[in-house]
Amino acid sequence: MTPPAPEGIGDDAALFHPRHGPLLLTTDCLIESRHFRRGEPPYLLGRKALAVNLSDVAAMGGRPAAFLLTLGIPDDLPARFLDDLVEGMASSAREHGVDLIGGDTSSSPGPLVISITLLGTARAGRGTRALTRTGAAPGDAICVSGPLGGSAAGRRLLESGWRARLDGRRRALVGAARPAGAPALLPVRALEALRSHLDPRPRLRLGRLLLEKRIASSAIDLSDGLSIDLSRLARASDVGARLLAPAIPIADCARAVGGALHVSPLDLALHGGEDYELLFTVPAAKQRLLARTGALTIGRITGATGGLRMAEPSGRERPLAIAGFDHFR
Repeated sequence: MTPPAPEGIGDDAALFHPRHGPLLLTTDCLIESRHFRRGEPPYLLGRKALAVNLSDVAAMGGRPAAFLLTLGIPDDLPARFLDDLVEGMASSAREHGVDLIGGDTSSSPGPLVISITLLGTARAGRGTRALTRTGAAPGDAICVSGPLGGSAAGRRLLESGWRARLDGRRRALVGAARPAGAPALLPVRALEALRSHLDPRPRLRLGRLLLEKRIASSAIDLSDGLSIDLSRLARASDVGARLLAPAIPIADCARAVGGALHVSPLDLALHGGEDYELLFTVPAAKQRLLARTGALTIGRITGATGGLRMAEPSGRERPLAIAGFDHFR
């Protein structure tokens, strides 16, 4: 059962009546030339703008309910671009049962700005609460919900001149156009990489399962990169971590693109960012439930004094380099 539809679109403020536990609030801002380029398909940009917020709610085990949309629109933005952007956002909202309840629009003297504030709820039963980054403890398994590095591979392709091809009628991503002189790449791998970057899928169902079955002790979504997001979770829980390099799931498209562009696939998986998978920890007593999640174990939580470590296939350990996306680094 979803929360009741909010009241008030068209009024000065929206009125929201949460039923399923604590209210979750998250916001993300996408800025042209920083987070996206205008040459990217606007329909998929609209879907992604909402998806990055949905992923935050997924990481806390929540159910999305409604969102506010603010746009800063440049004078030279074609009307068709804006129409496709909003249509893509609406398709994602329908897919996840989320209502648009208001927002604001303004002209922008500079880039296109897309800002979304998403409201959700956490079904907090007796003795439970929303998932946070603070519950990890030594001995917990470190798990990730899917392969990594695909989005970073897609971003590398776009930066090197590749372009996505959409079916104009269905708005589906159907292919990838290779620029002249670019290294050869299997079309299916190029398409996978572009899809990972342009149309990420938030792990909402898994997040709810982790909360409602009390499987995870902590969680975070992988928006900026495995290494930096793991460091944030470890800092919040006051613990260390030991990752197993061979266990880190690298997307097939990241291996292919990394090979073609002479970039380390492991670096794409560790530091690339924007995978929007869930990184979470599971206590020993709950690890029998891991099979229900489809997630992969990539390491263990350790004491805080151990810091963050990476175990190589040879058995040698080294400090885990912390990189990834950071606006102000």
